[in-house]
Amino acid sequence: MPSNLTLTHADQTLDVAERCTFGRSGDLTIAGNPFMHRVVGAVERRTDGWFLTCEGSATNISLVDARGRRVNLPPGSSAVLDTATGTIRWQSGGEPYEIAYEIDEEPTAVSGVQLPAGEMTVGFVPQLTGREIDFSVTLARHVLSGSSLPPPTYVEVANIWFVSKKTVDNTLQNLKKKLVDAGMRPTASTAEMVSILVDTGYITYAHLEAADLDNPNGPTSAAGI
Repeated sequence: MPSNLTLTHADQTLDVAERCTFGRSGDLTIAGNPFMHRVVGAVERRTDGWFLTCEGSATNISLVDARGRRVNLPPGSSAVLDTATGTIRWQSGGEPYEIAYEIDEEPTAVSGVQLPAGEMTVGFVPQLTGREIDFSVTLARHVLSGSSLPPPTYVEVANIWFVSKKTVDNTLQNLKKKLVDAGMRPTASTAEMVSILVDTGYITYAHLEAADLDNPNGPTSAAGI
């Protein structure tokens, strides 16, 4: 008997036999955010297993499997769901979203990512260090909070975290290299790096709240979120 799949978001649960879209106007409807694509992505059964496809034109999707491994999907790309449970994450307008999936039997498909013709290979992103998370949250503050203020400079990030500008620069250069090595972008400017981390759910509003950047006694590391 073919395996079936269940998607759960908040108080919604859908049993999927063949295909299910999700988004503002998807089969799994997520209302209340005008910045969200009508269809962010889809889960569908293929001959070799269940696949997740990123269908929004300007939103990346992050797939986290039961082993804790994460793959980040740019628009038009797909990845096989190769564990029985996992999480689908993305951000729309700075708001994080999450859908849990469960397949009623352990998949046997081989892991893999399929991308549109001409696209770069997508890899798995190494785990971020505490400083990489904290400095990135600070840089992403304006995006996560919806502020029209410009992002902080490296000097301002250094002052907030009581470190040197060189420490900030070295830490973020290392993070950019991780993103490039993972194939998430052929290049990675600071603005692009922030966009990647927010879009894929590595940095969220929960991290910003935890960091408490305006605390007069100093911020708190958000690495544990």
